[in-house]
Formats: sequence, C-alpha cells, structure tokens
Amino acid sequence: MDGMSAIREHAALDREKSLQLSYEALCERNEDEEDAVTTAAPTRRIRDVLAKMRPHYNVVKLNALVQAVDPIHSGSVDYNTFRLKIPKALNMSVRSRRPENNLSRLLELFGAFVALINLVYVVLASSIFHTWWWKASVIPIGFVITLLGMIELIVRLVVVKILRAAAVSSGKPNITFDGLATVAAVTSMAGLALYGTEYKRALDCIFSGRAIDMVRCLRLNNEARDIGECKLVLRKF
Repeated sequence: MDGMSAIREHAALDREKSLQLSYEALCERNEDEEDAVTTAAPTRRIRDVLAKMRPHYNVVKLNALVQAVDPIHSGSVDYNTFRLKIPKALNMSVRSRRPENNLSRLLELFGAFVALINLVYVVLASSIFHTWWWKASVIPIGFVITLLGMIELIVRLVVVKILRAAAVSSGKPNITFDGLATVAAVTSMAGLALYGTEYKRALDCIFSGRAIDMVRCLRLNNEARDIGECKLVLRKF
C-alpha cells in the first residue's frame, strides 16, 4: 500500500511539473529580461498547439477546444486556469454533424428497429423458449431479420453515400460495424441455403449470423462508433 501511495504521489508530481513546464513554454518572454516570462499564456499559442495535436480537426472544432480553455475570450490564460482546463480540453472529443432531415431520421429509426428485433431474436433463440410455433418459424423469422439487416446496410452504404444524406452519426458508414454486419449477413444467408438439406447446420449458421449482428446495438452509442472508426484518442497530460 505504501508503494502504491508513493507511485501515485510521484505521478501527481510529474503531472504537475509537466503542466508547469508546458505553461512556461507557451508564455511569451519579456524583451528586456531574457529569463522573465509573462504571467499568462496567450490563447493563440494554445490554439497552435491544439491544432498540431488534433491535425484532423477543422476550424470549428478547434474553436470549440479553445472555447473550453478560454471561455471568456480574454486572449490569455493564467496558470491556475491552464492546469484545470488543458487536461479537459485534451480529453474532449468534438463532433460535428450536418442538419438532420427526414431521410436521416428515418434511417436512424430503421437501424434501431433492426438492432432491436435482432436482439430479441437472438435472446429467444438461445433461451428455453421452444414452443411448437417457434420451432416452425425460427428460420423464416431469421430470414426476414437478415433481409432487413441487408436492406439497412445497403441503404446506408449506397443510397446515403450517393445522396450524402447521412446527417445523423449512427447513419454514417463505419468500417468495423459494417464489416461485421456483412459477415453476419453472409453467414445467415449460407444457413438459409442449407435450409432444405441440413436443418441443424442451417439453424446454426443463421443463429451465428444473428449473434454477430448484435453489434448493431453498439452503433447507437457515440463512443462505440468512435472506437469502431479508430478515431477515439484519449490523451492524458
């Protein structure tokens, strides 16, 4: 316990020292006294540093980060403000979105509906819910859900890309989730192809595909989409 406490104290001291050195590096030096520095770091220099740390951010997103550091637009930041605001700004993930329209809202609702019914299907198929009508309709229902998933995927990847109508974040293409959705669709369709000859294998393939497609639920979460796109970068100062 003493060792862990010492490590935490060391880390806190190192963090404070790093903040202090960074702040001093940003401060403008006095022309008359070589070693003297101003009492505040200019916001424009902080903006330049943030721009280098987030090269993929446009002007609007950079303005949002600068706003988090200097909300009153004073033009400079003292050390107390710097040590409190900078770590928060570096951990921020700023998102921009186009104005929503009816097509984007409809696409988002349709995607959420497909994710929900697929989740219910997998839960029922893996439970002890095995009535006579369920055994007779489990594969047809899986086929319908697979078809809906394929339609949602095609609309989002093709139609939306052509019309550039994906205003909502959950409607935008995502290489991770869309790749898994494609694998799920192919697996389920392979099971449907076996339906007439090998019922057990067909059921296993359909269930496996629907289980893979449960990642659709993660698409509804902003952080999960960022991780899927490999865009979430957490920086700890």
